[in-house]
Amino acid sequence: MVANWMNFFKQIIFKQIKLCKHKKNRTGIFIWLGLETALYLLFLCLDFMGNRNVSNVVKFVSILICFLGFSLFYRREKEKRESWILLALLFSVFADVFLLFTPFFLPGVISFLVVQSFLMIYLAQIHNVSLNRQIGIRVGLALVILGLLFLGDFLVDALLIAVCFYITAFACNVVLGIYGAEKKKVIGMDFILMLGLILFFLCDINVGIYNLSLYWENESGMLSFLTDVSSFAMWFFYLPGQVLIALSGMLRRGW
Repeated sequence: MVANWMNFFKQIIFKQIKLCKHKKNRTGIFIWLGLETALYLLFLCLDFMGNRNVSNVVKFVSILICFLGFSLFYRREKEKRESWILLALLFSVFADVFLLFTPFFLPGVISFLVVQSFLMIYLAQIHNVSLNRQIGIRVGLALVILGLLFLGDFLVDALLIAVCFYITAFACNVVLGIYGAEKKKVIGMDFILMLGLILFFLCDINVGIYNLSLYWENESGMLSFLTDVSSFAMWFFYLPGQVLIALSGMLRRGW
């Protein structure tokens, strides 16, 4: 299975990198990916050993380098469409400051909602779909979900409202990413972007599982097991997702 994944990255991602216009840019991307891979393996090991404080610092550095690496690309190319990815990565940095180092979850969720809003604009542009329609779908679905929660006697507070809009926006972005990749019928930048969105979304599924204890009491030990697994799985999916989203933007213009 590992060999199959390695072959996938070699055939799909490395092939796209080799299409870059300039050799030094290809080298820069490989160095960036190598650094991100090293940080990724480091914080996974730290998480496994239970050293979460140091791990959180390494995680933040990895996201910061993801943003800075894309910033170097953007300064060179200055493509207007890719500015939306740059802004999405910047607000991801803001969100992770709140979620990794503070007890303030609401600003973190709102920052990630802004991230999904920027990615929505980017996806609408590259796949030639109506932005107004995309906004309407997301707002409408979020309001329906909030209405159902309200009728179900859930405590609808500011955090739950933000989470509903965020998850709805994210799910729609994943669907739009899959639609765009399928429409192109070619495994390239749109496929890499779609894969990044899916991995990012898998991270958020694990965030939801991790927070089940806030709403569900279970004495069987299953909830504790799920919480332990999801706490590890969140960043297992999150950083690769962010890196692939950034990489898709770099490769779209050939850097």
